[in-house]
Amino acid sequence: MRDTDVDRYLERLQLAAPRVADADALVRLQHAHLLNVPFENLSIHWAEPMALSVDHGFRKIVDARRGGFCYECNGLFAALLQALGFPTTLLSARVVRSDGSLGPEFDHLVLLVALETPWLVDVGFGHSFRTPMPLVDGRVQPEPGGDHRLVHADGRWILEGGTSEGAWSARFTFETTPRRLEAFRGMFEFHRDSPDSHFHRAPLATIATAGGRTTLSGRRLIRTTLDGHRAEEDVAEDDVPPVLAREFGIVRGRQSSPAR
Repeated sequence: MRDTDVDRYLERLQLAAPRVADADALVRLQHAHLLNVPFENLSIHWAEPMALSVDHGFRKIVDARRGGFCYECNGLFAALLQALGFPTTLLSARVVRSDGSLGPEFDHLVLLVALETPWLVDVGFGHSFRTPMPLVDGRVQPEPGGDHRLVHADGRWILEGGTSEGAWSARFTFETTPRRLEAFRGMFEFHRDSPDSHFHRAPLATIATAGGRTTLSGRRLIRTTLDGHRAEEDVAEDDVPPVLAREFGIVRGRQSSPAR
């Protein structure tokens, strides 16, 4: 990623370049990404071209000021982190389904940043941990909106989120084997193209806010506060574009630059 691209990406995140590639800077970068770049699957429902590449991610997320799903958001964020001096590795994760079964390998893309302690970084999972998590077995990370922890078992790490009942719920599991972006192509194309992918069920955009989270699922606008209060309202079809623009900064058809 060129210096000019780094500057434009940081402007998108409303963040100054860190002086040092350390844990504090990593925390600021993930927070800024989650607050400024939505998790969304709208390209699938709008039949927009989608490619598994950093160049595509840059044109979409930075130039067109859109969001994306994990392959786009985390794939591009990895390139930014590497350009800023953070040793960053792509990892394959298997998502835990509602029935407790595991999705396939490469179902989710997450990042490992190797500072003095390795850190799990993720800006492409929607509602999840806001602060990068050190790879420490069993350490609870308290966060507004829900605690998280990592558990190591049988050679794999498991990300768990706390429930309102005081229990833990597994979100995804991963190994620390380094991967190349190209290795995710099969699952990227499945989620992009197959009606069997959950991303094809309904248009979705969701973004973290200072006070909680805002989500548009289909035509249902949902606001959730950090203390768990939830408010929902239906959105008329004609009002969807202004809601996307106002709440997520998403404008359909906004032009990105030609290939860099």
